Amino acid sequence: MSNVIPMQMSICEGELHTEYAEDSKKNSEEIADLLKKEFGSSFSRIQYRRRQRVVTGSYETEDHKEVYLMVANLTFMGGKEGQHRKDLKRIQYDVTWREFYEDYSSKGRVLWLGLYSYKDINIWAFFEPETYLQKHKDSNMISKGGHKAKYSCHIYLNDLYQGYTGGSYTKVDKNKNVVGAVRTGELAKYLAGVEKNENPILEIIEYINNNAIEWNRWIMANYAIPYMKNLEEVTGFKYWKQNLWNGWYIEAVYSEYLHKYPSEYIDYIATSDNSDVKEEYKDIGLDLAFPEKKQHFVGDLKAVCEGYGSTLLNDKSKVEYALKKYKRIWFIIYIHEKKPGKTNDYEMVKWRNNYILELGEWDYKVHPVYEPLSAPNTPHSVSYSEMIIIELNEITRDKYFSVGAQWGVNSDGKIRGPKFKVSKKMLKDITDDSFVIYRFRPEKAIH
Repeated sequence: MSNVIPMQMSICEGELHTEYAEDSKKNSEEIADLLKKEFGSSFSRIQYRRRQRVVTGSYETEDHKEVYLMVANLTFMGGKEGQHRKDLKRIQYDVTWREFYEDYSSKGRVLWLGLYSYKDINIWAFFEPETYLQKHKDSNMISKGGHKAKYSCHIYLNDLYQGYTGGSYTKVDKNKNVVGAVRTGELAKYLAGVEKNENPILEIIEYINNNAIEWNRWIMANYAIPYMKNLEEVTGFKYWKQNLWNGWYIEAVYSEYLHKYPSEYIDYIATSDNSDVKEEYKDIGLDLAFPEKKQHFVGDLKAVCEGYGSTLLNDKSKVEYALKKYKRIWFIIYIHEKKPGKTNDYEMVKWRNNYILELGEWDYKVHPVYEPLSAPNTPHSVSYSEMIIIELNEITRDKYFSVGAQWGVNSDGKIRGPKFKVSKKMLKDITDDSFVIYRFRPEKAIH
C-alpha cells in the first residue's frame, strides 16, 4: 500500500478544489454502466478474457464506424514520498492490451480509456495505443519471472481539468504519445468527431506564430524599436522607448495583429478597440483578455531569455486577484537567445539612445545630460526559438510557481512588491509537462 496520499480535484459550484486523498475506483459493472450512459444501445460489452478486471467493449458511431475500447480505473502512480508527482495518474497495460489492439485494430479504431472518478465528477482519460505499443515492438512483454509485465500510460490532473472545463482536450506529451481527457457526457461526440477539440484562442495564437513572428533569426534593436514606434499612431502602442525591448516587441506584434484582425476570442488589452474589454480588464494588470463567454479568462505575454534561475511573471497581488476572478491564467512565453548590449562596442545601445534623441524624445528630467551609453542593458539583438503556454490554476500553483522579490525600486523610491515566478529550466527542459497547455516550435506546432 502506498504511503503517499495523491492529489485529487473536485468541482463545487463551478469552483475548482484540490485536496489530498486516496483514489476512488469503480468496479467493472459501474464502469460499464457509465459507458452505456455515454453510448446507449450503440455500446456492446465484449468479454475478451476470462476473469478480466478491465472493461472491454465496442461502440458504433452514427456513421457506422466501430470503436473498440479497453477501460480501466485511472489511479495514482503510488510509491514512496517524492518518487512520483502527486498529481500524476495512470492506467496500467500489459500484453493483453496489445493482443486486444492486434485483434480489433483491423476492424476499427482502438482506444484505451482510464476513468477518473472522485466525489461527484467522472472524467475519461484517453490514450492512443500506437505510440505506446511501438516501444514493445520487439518485446514479448513478459517479465523475467514469467509474468505479464506492467507498463503505464500517464496523464496529469491538470490535463483532466482541461478536458472537464473544455469538454475535451488533446495533447502530445513529451514522449510523443497522444493523450487527452473528455468530460462524461461528451465521449460519443468526441469519438464521432463532433467535438473536434479546436480551441479558437490557440488557433489565433498559432496563426500569429506562423505568420507574424520571425523565428530563429537575429532581430536587432534598430529594426524592432522603429517597428514599435510606427505602431504608436496605428494602434496606440506606446512602449517603444523601453530599453528591454525584447518583451515589448512580442506585445507589439500582438497589438498590430489583433488591431488588423479583431477577434472575440483574444484581445491585447492595452490597445484594444473594444470598450467592454477595456472596462472589464482595466485593473487586471495583464496583457491579454480572452473575453468570449465560454472561455472567459485572462493571459499575459512574456519573453524569456534562455538561461538559469527564474523568470519573474507578474505582481503577486494582481495575479491572485485575476486567479480568484477568472480561475486560470495563461502565460504565453516566447523563449529566445539574446546578445547583450555590450555587443560590438555597445552599437545598439548607442543607436537606440541617438534614435530617441533625434526624435526629440530624450527624457531630460530623468537624464539631464544626453548619455550615449545610457541603459547599457538594452539588448543588442534576440532570436526567438520556441513558444509555450503554461497555465496557472489551483492545481499547478504550488507545484510550479513560486513568489519572489523584484529587483530594484519603483520610480518613487519604494521597494517593489513580490512577483510570481517560474523556473527557466522548467520552461526549456521540462521533464514533466503537466502545466504546459501548448508548445510551438517553428518547424511545427505541437499540442
